[in-house]
Amino acid sequence: GTFGNPNHLAGFLEMNLAIGIGMLVAQLHQHPAANWREFMRRSIDTILSPKFRLRLYLAIMVIGLVLTRSRMGNVAFFSSLLVCGMLGMVLQRQVTRSAVIFFVSLLLVDMYIVGNWFGVDEVVDRLRNTTLESDHRDEVARDTVVMWKDYFWAGTGAGTFWPAYVEGGYMAPDSLYYRHTHNDYLEIGSSFGFIGFALLGTAVLTSLRQALLAQRRRHSRVLKGLGFASAMGIVSIGIHSFADFNLHVTVNSLWFI
Repeated sequence: GTFGNPNHLAGFLEMNLAIGIGMLVAQLHQHPAANWREFMRRSIDTILSPKFRLRLYLAIMVIGLVLTRSRMGNVAFFSSLLVCGMLGMVLQRQVTRSAVIFFVSLLLVDMYIVGNWFGVDEVVDRLRNTTLESDHRDEVARDTVVMWKDYFWAGTGAGTFWPAYVEGGYMAPDSLYYRHTHNDYLEIGSSFGFIGFALLGTAVLTSLRQALLAQRRRHSRVLKGLGFASAMGIVSIGIHSFADFNLHVTVNSLWFI
């Protein structure tokens, strides 16, 4: 309730959902059930175990995410879940029946049952009705590109977007007053320049690579789950950053790190 912008609450929920799903991935069985009797026993054990409570908590968090009505927040979460789920099954080499059922159930329950019940159609309507004429974020993005070109290598300085944008004369007559670009890539680039953008981007991509390698090379289920959580969190915020500034909100940037 302390987020001034529902889009940033969505970004915070995306990262926490990634951690929770990674915890569930860490508890998946590594080998397929020998027969249907063992499969049913495992299913009953799951329902009676703390995993089921965790799954319930994640469903509640998905409800919160849907209710933010954040267009890119919901797109980022469901896209990262789909992409990282498929990558995770490929990287871990052993695609068990439980893993397939787990990811399919996540998508079905979260997207169709929970999402439709709590109004994911309203998010879809917002996406469908979004046009360049109705949304003014493209103007500030266009102005920021011009500003970055003028300060390409070193940028205007950390935290200087607002004064550089307004007082520097980069705000076009058809633009609105924005304190942030609503695009983390452009704001980081214009503030830190190409040098800072490259350094920060390399750190994130290196972390993503390590997260993917952990899922393939580690034997510990916990480390595999952490690898999945990290990868999904990075991909989700990476998608969301095209239309928002989660990395310029203190709690979200610290949580991302």
